[in-house]
Amino acid sequence: MSVAGPGPHELLARGIDEIPGAAVLLFDGDLRYVLVRGRALRDNGVEVGAYEGRPAPECMSAERWARLEPLYRAALAGRQTVTEMDGLADGRRYMVRTAPVRDEAGAVIGGASVATDVTELRRAERSRAEGERRMRLTFSSSPVGMALEGLDGRFLEVNPALCQMLDRPAEWLLDRHVHDVLEPEDRGADLVARDQVASGLLESHAAERRLLRADGSRAWTLHAMGLLTDERGAAQRFVSHYVDVSEARGARERMQHLATHDGLTGLLNRDGFWTAAAPIVGHPGRAGTGLAVLFIDVDDFKAVNDSLGHAVGDQVLAEIGRRIGASLRADDLVARFGGDEFIALLTAVRAAEDAEGVADQLHRCVHRPIAVGDRAVEVTLSIGLALVRPDDLSDAAVNRADLSMYRAKAAGGGQTVLAP
Repeated sequence: MSVAGPGPHELLARGIDEIPGAAVLLFDGDLRYVLVRGRALRDNGVEVGAYEGRPAPECMSAERWARLEPLYRAALAGRQTVTEMDGLADGRRYMVRTAPVRDEAGAVIGGASVATDVTELRRAERSRAEGERRMRLTFSSSPVGMALEGLDGRFLEVNPALCQMLDRPAEWLLDRHVHDVLEPEDRGADLVARDQVASGLLESHAAERRLLRADGSRAWTLHAMGLLTDERGAAQRFVSHYVDVSEARGARERMQHLATHDGLTGLLNRDGFWTAAAPIVGHPGRAGTGLAVLFIDVDDFKAVNDSLGHAVGDQVLAEIGRRIGASLRADDLVARFGGDEFIALLTAVRAAEDAEGVADQLHRCVHRPIAVGDRAVEVTLSIGLALVRPDDLSDAAVNRADLSMYRAKAAGGGQTVLAP
């Protein structure tokens, strides 16, 4: 003998009771509840079946019925409605969908109201909206240039700081590509970086880039770029930060310049000379050419300082440095080694006579009177000349030129002595 299981009506009711955060209420044409089930009702203190067979207005407060009655009557009139309401007791938020129930002929015989818990969904939406609000606020008020850029590099959104940095209106930028304001030499590296970030090879990328201002000048920026994706992880757009580092970079370059250049003459100093000469010495020059070193000392410069003062002496040294630098080619190196000593590294020298010709030119240009105020100062040079040999260590030729300079001074100055 078999025992019959629950019927379809009971199975439906039990199934509804197992759905978290949901409730189903069926009512007839007289607004009397036929089926009222769901875990959401139990969460709000309603016993299973407590409403069934009772008119809807009797099952709730007058205030709540005032909100539900238009929805129920709309269902009986054949219309669907959607609204949101707070729960009775659980403090949660529910979406209530109401629709007509029809017989086989299509006539409305009642209505169905389905409540679904949307509390977490709404919290997530509020959180997302708050996050977007904060992002918008950060975007618009940030002192750092910011932009949203398409995967093709076109500007989609720009903030006021970026417009101010480039001296461009937002409308102009939004009609342009990033490369329209990027230094041409930086565009290749930028494309490679964007490909790597978009493909996931890099999570983000940061590098110094030069942006072109409206007046054609360049702003050095630290460009940091990341990728925004959709919920599936597909690339959507780039978010870029452009930090103006022009002043910092300028300060760094000035510090580097001060570390390698003489403050009085503007020429390389001793450290700067060795740094610049290292990649030149030991490497062959152009076909059939070599290198030569001129070690230069100002004759009797102590007498200038003693008779005219150190301030005048400094002006004389600065002019000597200028004249020496102006007499050499762009590929040659010249430095103030210290005190009244200078050094020059000549490139593309074919024979000793070439270097001697340069030394003669230095003698002539420096010996011309140097005007300092109402005075005219005349000085001469002692120059030691050494050709750089293929097997020379970095300072070997400089040492030979230095010794030859002392021989020139011992011979009376104002001349050049070639090292053996």
